[in-house]
Amino acid sequence: MPHTSARTPQEVVIDTSVLINFLVIHRLDLLVGHPGFRFVVTDHVREEITEHYPEQMAQLEDAIDTGKITEIRVIFKRLKGS
Repeated sequence: MPHTSARTPQEVVIDTSVLINFLVIHRLDLLVGHPGFRFVVTDHVREEITEHYPEQMAQLEDAIDTGKITEIRVIFKRLKGS
């Protein structure tokens, strides 16, 4: 029997334009069901969808609440001397 090792899912950060395409056609399952990947959205993407795509926001919230998509917070810091 060949040796198989469990592979850690690779994180993929999704931008608004890609995410909204799947949300509009109600097929987020095609994205999140892709094996070997864990999909992540930033808080900025969530804000943009909330502001511009209220009809799709419920789908995104459900995906985050059920762990299909992970939301992360992005913090920008100004470097000294810049």
